[in-house]
Amino acid sequence: MTTTTPTPAPIDVSRVTPTPNAPALAPIDLAPPIPTASAPAPALAPVDLPRPIPTAPAPIDLSQPVFGAAASFPSSLDPARALAEAAPALAAHLSDFHRHPAGLPDLRAAVAERYTRRGVPTTPDHIVVTSSPQAALALAIGLFCAPEDRVLVENPTHPDTLAVLRSCAVRPVPIPLGGNGITPADLPGRFVHTAARLAHFSAGYQNPTGHLPSAEVRLAAAESARRSGTWLIADETAIEPVLDGVAPEPFTLGVPRAAAERIVTIGAPSQTHGLALRVGWLRATPRTAAALARHQADAGLGASALDQILTTNLLHQADADLPAHRAQLRERRAALESALTRLAPEWSWRHPAGGLTLWVDLGRPAAAALTTHAANAGVHITPGSRFTLDPGAHDHHIPLPFTLPAPALTEAACRLATAWHQTLSTPRSPDRHMWTV
Repeated sequence: MTTTTPTPAPIDVSRVTPTPNAPALAPIDLAPPIPTASAPAPALAPVDLPRPIPTAPAPIDLSQPVFGAAASFPSSLDPARALAEAAPALAAHLSDFHRHPAGLPDLRAAVAERYTRRGVPTTPDHIVVTSSPQAALALAIGLFCAPEDRVLVENPTHPDTLAVLRSCAVRPVPIPLGGNGITPADLPGRFVHTAARLAHFSAGYQNPTGHLPSAEVRLAAAESARRSGTWLIADETAIEPVLDGVAPEPFTLGVPRAAAERIVTIGAPSQTHGLALRVGWLRATPRTAAALARHQADAGLGASALDQILTTNLLHQADADLPAHRAQLRERRAALESALTRLAPEWSWRHPAGGLTLWVDLGRPAAAALTTHAANAGVHITPGSRFTLDPGAHDHHIPLPFTLPAPALTEAACRLATAWHQTLSTPRSPDRHMWTV
């Protein structure tokens, strides 16, 4: 038997029924009662509003040296001022239809003048401007190397260097850095036995360790490269800032001419003027520089005119800016070292005479785990394993830049100490090896 639901009687109203007719709908619960003077609206029941969720502390980025509003610029890097000063030169360049594959003449002259003042006579013909120090390294590798050629490289070294080597499809061969850097007596054998086509050495404060190559290391590397027919890249991107003592000597200073002719130097303003300036350069013999410039032109590469003009102006003003910049970094280095000494006494590091980073030894291989806990605590860091050719190596190190203001560095150290205690209290999962049969 089929049951049918009775159809409700039609209601003589529509969606446009005037408000006075609404009381007629109340008995069938289609409208709430209309408040009147004699029947005021019922009081609303109290509602418990949710409590505001506490906001997480603003993250602090120590994953790389940071310049900018948080870290403050040198005075000549005030963006509005720098752009205003660059405008006339940029306007003139826009009406110049000449190609400059080696870079704008004014910048090449400014870079050459700085090398000459450091004791290495240099003309603009020695200089090739690129879009970054990484582009400079890639340009040199592209000219000197073929895929699968061996390239000697310090271990640990900066991740950007390793990324360039991978992108160029060459085979990096590590030169291990000990507690005091490179051992000069080890170099001749490494050059001969590896048959490396090219070698990459830090000529300034090595990133990340902060080691400065001695005159003995420079001479041993240059002579070893000459005897083995290896091209040598001397990376001077970290010759500044000098915080203690005197500035590093140029890599080619005191090197015999025959050996110096196989040395190509890389430089950039990024250590003192920030990563936003996409400019680097190479210094080589005029013949090698011309070959590098042709190789860059063939690839359609090079730095923008604006970046080159800005860098030219900044180099002219660098001597006025650097003293205050160095003093500021010394203060920040001291603040970070003091906070770490107080809050993480089991950690250790070499007091860096220059550069931007502490290479901190945690005392145990826990950098990867600490990186995770630190991110949860609001600090972004980079594990030491990112700086090495060996998977899992240097997991007992972390690099900590000191470019942020002192209060931010002190707060970062407090958060890192909390994250370190969490790291120590979290059991490590056993290593598991998976085998495929």
